[in-house]
Amino acid sequence: QCAALLDPIVALSAQPSAIAENALYEQFGNEQHVKRGLVAILNAIAAAHVEAGKRETTDAAKRRAEFDLARRYYDQSQRVDVQDNGWAVGGALLHLVRGDHGRAYADFKLVFDRSGAAKSIPVLLGFASAKYAAHDHAGAVDTYLDVFRLNGAPPAAVRVPLALCCAKLGSLELA
Repeated sequence: QCAALLDPIVALSAQPSAIAENALYEQFGNEQHVKRGLVAILNAIAAAHVEAGKRETTDAAKRRAEFDLARRYYDQSQRVDVQDNGWAVGGALLHLVRGDHGRAYADFKLVFDRSGAAKSIPVLLGFASAKYAAHDHAGAVDTYLDVFRLNGAPPAAVRVPLALCCAKLGSLELA
């Protein structure tokens, strides 16, 4: 419901302008902080729809509708700033939640291969989750270890999946 309040702003970003890239930038300026702000809003709305879809366990149509709305907002975010990794990570997580592990893996790989993404803990965690879901447990261990290299004392939410991967590989002493 709150997302509908932003539809006019999103619509402005799709309208052409004679003096700027689009009508949104004509009204608010074309500075980078305007783009970043709009992308952050769109990604947050999309993430809220992903979460709502994850929580919807009784009605498959409602679940699908939430995921479709999330995809719509991630796509709008991509149109605003294709270089931003937020929409790409969100879209990959959406595929992971939907159970499309192959596509999630491919999307995370694409984000991971971008410069600088290999040092992003959220990207690494998502990529490790996609590897685990694709039964690439050794690859997941390597990626989780990259997280340890960036943060020497990650929370249990990172250590437990690493232990699960080690157990799947038969390294019970490491697990």
